[in-house]
Amino acid sequence: MPQALLPDVALVDEHGRPFRLVETKGGALALTFIFTRCPLPDFCPRMNAHFATVQRALSAESGKWRLLSVTMDPLYDTPARLAEYAARYQPESSWSFATGETTEIAKLTTALGLETKGEGAVLTHNLRTVVVDATGRVRRVFSGNEWHPEELIAEMRRAMSAAEK
Repeated sequence: MPQALLPDVALVDEHGRPFRLVETKGGALALTFIFTRCPLPDFCPRMNAHFATVQRALSAESGKWRLLSVTMDPLYDTPARLAEYAARYQPESSWSFATGETTEIAKLTTALGLETKGEGAVLTHNLRTVVVDATGRVRRVFSGNEWHPEELIAEMRRAMSAAEK
């Protein structure tokens, strides 16, 4: 999957603003998948806590990177719910939480090897956190929840430096 192009899908951020993934080109992008009703602290909440750490570490390098937490439960996770949920992680302008049409989310999750079963609070899934370079190509896929923020920070910096060349 590394070097594959990230599919361009239509999403809506936690403020209700529509955007397309293609609009994130030009800098490094890390995206992960979450849902607001996730009952397991070592899954979705851990991914967002890691992103909060990454955001703090990269804050001085603004404009060169973005973080994106995409819901796997778009029928429940409306922009308003995502905004309320996101507030606990204190995202700044370079970090968005997104939802979208079920078909658009499915295009993205399928392309990145995310598998989901069930729905609502009983949604079971694997975990994927993906780093994309400035051209929209997948640089690295972190599977599961055992990765550490420092690993993502290093990969994001590599993606940012590749964009400057």
